[in-house]
Amino acid sequence: MRETLQIEVPLFYLFKDPTISGLVTAIDIIQTLQASDVVKDLNTVDLEAEAVLDATIQTESAKSFKVDNPSNIFLTGATGFLGAFLLHDLLQQTQAQIYCLVRAENETEGLYRIQHNLERYLLWSDHLCDRITPIPGDLTKPQLGISDPLFTELAAKVDVIYHGGALINLVYPYSALKASNVSGSEAVLKLAAQTKTKPVHFISTLDVFQSPAYIKTPVITEADHLNQSEGLYRGYAQTKWVAEHLMLEARRRGIPVNIYRPEMISGHSKTGVSQPNDLLCRFFKGIVQMGSAPNIDRMMHMVPVDYVSQAIVSLAHNPDALGQTFHLANHAPLSFTQLLNEIRSLGFSIDSIAYDQWQTRLINLESSDNNALMPLISLFTENNEQESYLEISLLSSQRFDCSNALTYLNQGSVICPPVSRDLIKIYFKYFVQSGFLDVPSAYQAHGHNLSISTASPSNMLATR
Repeated sequence: MRETLQIEVPLFYLFKDPTISGLVTAIDIIQTLQASDVVKDLNTVDLEAEAVLDATIQTESAKSFKVDNPSNIFLTGATGFLGAFLLHDLLQQTQAQIYCLVRAENETEGLYRIQHNLERYLLWSDHLCDRITPIPGDLTKPQLGISDPLFTELAAKVDVIYHGGALINLVYPYSALKASNVSGSEAVLKLAAQTKTKPVHFISTLDVFQSPAYIKTPVITEADHLNQSEGLYRGYAQTKWVAEHLMLEARRRGIPVNIYRPEMISGHSKTGVSQPNDLLCRFFKGIVQMGSAPNIDRMMHMVPVDYVSQAIVSLAHNPDALGQTFHLANHAPLSFTQLLNEIRSLGFSIDSIAYDQWQTRLINLESSDNNALMPLISLFTENNEQESYLEISLLSSQRFDCSNALTYLNQGSVICPPVSRDLIKIYFKYFVQSGFLDVPSAYQAHGHNLSISTASPSNMLATR
């Protein structure tokens, strides 16, 4: 449609009225409206009205919790990127049985999916499989798709819940993400309150602060209230905003809830293993394929997945940290200009050009170019009076204070690796070795060693 009609059709329209006639209507509207008005009109949601926790989710008086030595853990999101590392670290740092919610027809299929995901990220170990119990289910279904008898059994058995499962899509509207991200979170809270009260560790995102009301706030702290949602129009951020408010209400009702808000999550700091389909990897690959990047003088915000996972597990095991909110941000980011220089030093040719010129190049990409950014063009090219998603998320001028998290983490050995030359080199070595990026001739000419460590993170943990 973009190539034939020279218009941009937001993906939201395919969800608003998923019919041919609906699409024809959308095209007529788009031809008479500015893109910014279209986006606002389509994805405006009364988030406060959505953030109402089921009144039946109540807990009895507070009791002692198995915080630092749980026997049974319930985990959602084990087949995701961060979820794989959370599962691995929970297996390493506890002796608990891990019950993993997984979309599958049966336990055998569920275990296969979990094992395949751990293998993908170099985390699988045969001797750990006895402590993984797949729970076939679905975040989008009532009661997590779990039968009444099994739900009741889990409610009595589980000591703590890690809720990292979510449908992460930066272009889907709220309506397409609500079932998994909002209703699924409410079902998790139901499990937490039933039979015995269980702590919940909820993985959110710093994207919940993308409302224009926070744009001019120089530093956002962990104690700042999440009370502004006006102008928060991306579906994923909207669902996380609503889910956080459900968690906060559950906390007020007596369920101990920890909320973790990580920055953009990057690959493992030692192996470089990454999720190739996420925004960060697609951005890196896209600018390499284009041979150009926007000239934006901002800091590059990203935090390695192994730090995020270890930090969550460490904070979750600290009884003094129970019922608090934590920002997991990198205290040592790198300027985007310097990051590009580090990438160039590895032999990749990337020009820095004005943002509007880079946008034009992106829009003019042909399907045959097969650029990694093509599915996400709307994130970088939509008309909006506020900053683009690139400037809001990856290269934000905002700072997120993480003093509360560091207060507890500094008591142990969990340290966030800085965004440095070494880290960028590890990531791009992995990109090349895994086939995600082609090897540039200049890379070979510089004599760089393409081999990276394939030691499992579990072995690395033992040496820390």
